[in-house]
Amino acid sequence: MTRRIILLSALFILLYGCIASKKVTHELIGQNKTETITQGKIDSLIEHIYEIHPDIYMGIDSLKVDAIAKQVAAENAGKLMSDVDFTLQMRRITDQFNHVDPHLIYYPSLQVRKGFKGKYKHIKVFPFETYNINDTLIIKKSYVDGLKRGDMLLNINGYNIDEYQKYIYSNWRSVKGYVMQLQSQLSYSEDYKVRVNRRGVVSEHTVKGVGFRHATNELFASGYMIDKYKTGYCKIIGFTGNKFIYKRLKKLIAKTKHEGYNNFIIDLRGNTGGSGEALDMMFSLMSDKDSLYYMKSQYIKVSEKTGSMYDFLNGYKQGEVVRFPDDKIIKHIPLNKELYQGEMNYYLIVDKSTASVAASFANIFQYNNIGKLVGEPLDHNSLSFGDIIKSWKYQNLIISTIQYNENTKGINGVLRPDIYIPYVAKKYMEQDDPILSELLDIISSKNR
Repeated sequence: MTRRIILLSALFILLYGCIASKKVTHELIGQNKTETITQGKIDSLIEHIYEIHPDIYMGIDSLKVDAIAKQVAAENAGKLMSDVDFTLQMRRITDQFNHVDPHLIYYPSLQVRKGFKGKYKHIKVFPFETYNINDTLIIKKSYVDGLKRGDMLLNINGYNIDEYQKYIYSNWRSVKGYVMQLQSQLSYSEDYKVRVNRRGVVSEHTVKGVGFRHATNELFASGYMIDKYKTGYCKIIGFTGNKFIYKRLKKLIAKTKHEGYNNFIIDLRGNTGGSGEALDMMFSLMSDKDSLYYMKSQYIKVSEKTGSMYDFLNGYKQGEVVRFPDDKIIKHIPLNKELYQGEMNYYLIVDKSTASVAASFANIFQYNNIGKLVGEPLDHNSLSFGDIIKSWKYQNLIISTIQYNENTKGINGVLRPDIYIPYVAKKYMEQDDPILSELLDIISSKNR
């Protein structure tokens, strides 16, 4: 299958590449006013994106983008600003393109002031992950005592949470603590003073920061039996180490069958993608078909960045959008019937942060009628682009190089679930996992 890349891991490893010593002077990390916005920079950024992306104006008005660009230039003329605020202002333009392609991310470099000493792995970052639900950030997972799942964030180190939130992409349902921190760069320290609303009671907690590696050190697949509901469960947080994921998934499905249960849930919420390796083996566990429908067509724009990627582009001029030859496209995913585990009621939970390979996994699952898709609709055009590259234009840029046309039941660029269960902030403050709980109640009612 076509490989795509996990966005956030590649994105934030790049941010810290310049840091090189052991002791960290956290107080010298943060916003520093060194940037200015000009019409020339704006035009250059837009042109850079246009040169690489296969169809960046798909479904949007270029005149509207031009009008926003002129407004950004006029409102910020002569202003000196930090990298994060420069990025935020430029995002008024690039976020129009993010609606076309959610892979397109514009993000700031880590700013440090003169005298800074430190090494990336020793920087202490926020010790939690969050749900981003409307105007609310709720702790999804805490890495330290003192903070709990379901805590609504109010203030961190003296900054109200909306000051952090304005830098976060609003269409990201799940946000790592270090991501919101890097996007805002408001506060770095050994310890963090965090004010939360815990089920209606406001409290403040001083907690230790954690290293980035600690905050990302998780199994890519884990699961268990939910015996009360006679259901197996597997959480896949990213498609990396896919052979391990396949083995774990196979073991959990086999255990579910051994227990005599007929329902199995795969949870891809917050999964931003990864590799397509071994996905055929995973689907072979769940389907006894000879093959599954996948891709109809693919396109790439020839540019300095992409011209050497494929031999079939030889002879095409820069700027031309070229259709992939049929023999370079995986139109059907062949399955191995020897891996099939037998009949099972499969449910796949997704959300807006289910992206790239994970979004394709969900789409293949639904289109080929393997089971029921559950949760909220995927982000707009989650299936339409991919094969990202990292680039630089005043700040960091992630941009797609290929346009995809998958077989899908999605409408107008949106893949919708068969069973709709929305995120509700109040429920996530009161319950451990209300979406999973509601799905289990639905499964239980069908078994009566």
